[in-house]
Amino acid sequence: MSSSTSKSTARPDLATMNELLNNFVREGKKDDALTTFTRIRNLGHTPNKVTMNAIINAHAKVGDLAGVLQYFDMQREICGTCDTYSICSVIKILLVHGGEDKFAQVLKYVQIMEGDRVDKNSYVYLQLLLACAECQQPVRMSDKGGCCMCPSMKTSITPTQT
Repeated sequence: MSSSTSKSTARPDLATMNELLNNFVREGKKDDALTTFTRIRNLGHTPNKVTMNAIINAHAKVGDLAGVLQYFDMQREICGTCDTYSICSVIKILLVHGGEDKFAQVLKYVQIMEGDRVDKNSYVYLQLLLACAECQQPVRMSDKGGCCMCPSMKTSITPTQT
């Protein structure tokens, strides 16, 4: 009797790989997250926003501003837009590692966010208010339904329901 061994040629789907990637990010294992990201691409999967947010967070957790910005740009290139999670990661890391011109950098990403038509949910709203406070920028509250105006940003910030 001969025994035959069959080797599976099935490849993991993107959702499975994203779950693996997110587990490495939660555990703070940036190198394993990067290896998984490379594997996702090598398997022929196109990273989606879940993939990109995970790899952005992997860099943010270790304070790697350059990595966050690199993968943020890649997200916009691959997915066509950023989203609330990635823009908040960028704003948060800029406030910590952005240097003396961090508010100008935050403003740049606010313009990107508006150009990409990202919904300003309460999480984005909070990050923008924190950016104004951290950089000692004035904030005015409007009587129009919780709308906030940061004159330096030249934008009103109205949180949407999520």
